[in-house]
This record gives sequence, C-alpha cells and structure tokens, in this order.
Amino acid sequence: MNCGATCASYIAHANFINESGADATVVGTFKSGASKPFVIPAGGSKIVELEIDHGTWTAHDPLLSTVVTLANGSVTTFNDPSQGGVELREYVIGADHSVKRNR
Repeated sequence: MNCGATCASYIAHANFINESGADATVVGTFKSGASKPFVIPAGGSKIVELEIDHGTWTAHDPLLSTVVTLANGSVTTFNDPSQGGVELREYVIGADHSVKRNR
C-alpha cells in the first residue's frame, strides 16, 4: 500500500465468534503492555479491543496477540502481525474446538 506517507499498520480489533458450545476466554495483549481477558459466551461473539483515553479523544491500542482458552483446556495463540493498514480481524471458534481466522 502506498499512501504517500508512513501508513498506519496495526490490528485495531479482532471479533471472535464462538460456535464451540461452551464459553471461551480470550486474553488480548496490546501495544501499551496491557492484557485484558474477554469471555466469549457459547453461541455468541465478542470484539477484543482496547481504547486509550487521551481526555478529549480516544485511540485504539494496537492488538499484538491473543490467547484463546476453551472449556476443554485447549489453548491457541495468535501473534501474527498486521500485514499493512488498519486491520479488523475475525476468528471462529468451531464446534470441533478449532480456532480459525476468517479475515
């Protein structure tokens, strides 16, 4: 991507869709160093993101990695960096307990 200047390149958020039949926990780690757990209910979805409050405006804290823990004890880690631009990712937690990136 050529935008004539330095382009932003980060993951703004990731949407997790849970089709596993049981609750799942996703811990997001962000550029600021913060880590935050998110519970994704069975049959539900949750956007994993963190905003930084600058007083009169807010900014996304870039998402660096996620760790998905399922009810059966399986753990999946994603830490692939942004491929350019501001990314909005989506992952599906399947009925077979797999975790796959959709976009």
